[in-house]
Amino acid sequence: MAFDITYKQTTGSTNDDVWDLAQAGAPQGTCVAAFEQTAGRGKWDRVWVGPRGGLYFSFILRPTTPVSEWPQMSPAIAEAIAKVVREQTGAGADEVWVKLPNDVLCHQGKLCGILLEAKDGVVVVGCGLNVFPPETPAQTDGRNVPAYVSDLGNFVGVTGVDPAKADAHDAYLTALVPKLAASIEEAVL
Repeated sequence: MAFDITYKQTTGSTNDDVWDLAQAGAPQGTCVAAFEQTAGRGKWDRVWVGPRGGLYFSFILRPTTPVSEWPQMSPAIAEAIAKVVREQTGAGADEVWVKLPNDVLCHQGKLCGILLEAKDGVVVVGCGLNVFPPETPAQTDGRNVPAYVSDLGNFVGVTGVDPAKADAHDAYLTALVPKLAASIEEAVL
């Protein structure tokens, strides 16, 4: 399966975008990635806004495995994302890890959350990865304090892109999506 990725500057919810595509018959691997998400959601329908500087992406899976096995995809996807973060920053497994079932953490806080939604034989996987700090710091209640990939170390593996420059953020994020897609594909398919 190859991911077919559509990029958006801003969207309400990448999960909603992908559900619309799935209902129209889009194949497995269809993916929408955005640099800002204004009306996302997390577990238990929590409102989840993704400010500019993060990477928010959702994709379609049409699993042939029994429904009882689908929840196992969440930790596998989290580990696939953690692997790419470690590769991109030089961080070790003791610096970036998975908190079961679906969070990617580091010592500074939460790097990534994952939401799986299933209906009628389709699974939509939504991921929100904090890459660069937003212009306005997130307000938290002390839980799920956001951490950022850019705080972990030097970025590696994206030729010709200096993620430290503001005008290069989108280029870096765009280059990161195929790496994440390949790692996720290897983990769950």
